Amino acid sequence: MSFFTDYVAALEAYPAEFIDILIENVDPEGERLNEGERANFDIRVINRGPLDVLELQLTVTSLGDTTVAQNGAAAPFGDTFTTEIGQFDNVPAHNSTGILHNGSPFKFEVPAGVQPEHDLLAVTVFNWRGDDAHLLRSHAIASALPRAIHRDRVRAAT
Repeated sequence: MSFFTDYVAALEAYPAEFIDILIENVDPEGERLNEGERANFDIRVINRGPLDVLELQLTVTSLGDTTVAQNGAAAPFGDTFTTEIGQFDNVPAHNSTGILHNGSPFKFEVPAGVQPEHDLLAVTVFNWRGDDAHLLRSHAIASALPRAIHRDRVRAAT
């Protein structure tokens, strides 16, 4: 394979290999999630890889009979939504603390009826743009090779 074929494959695999998505601060209306209630939640993105992640967009998908809604008071509930560019700041390379989305929390609503514990929603990467400035700037490190050596004979002083 050529360098560019390998590079494209590495970029396409980057989210699966280096990006972690966390659903945090799940906050139901009451003390716990009850049937037919809504809950707020936040999304944090961690970038463990060597590229800066720019213009990140995520897709939030309901699972089962749950519905999901974008942040904002008037956002409608539905099966899925995709975040807008700018809802997440750029996620720097090797960022273990991650970036939390901007703005108010996202929302989900569970259906009426008691249910056993099960998956309620999923978040995946929809789109992103990689920036290799960090890779080229910070991974160009010192090296013992190549090296230059001067060789000569040392003679007696005259």
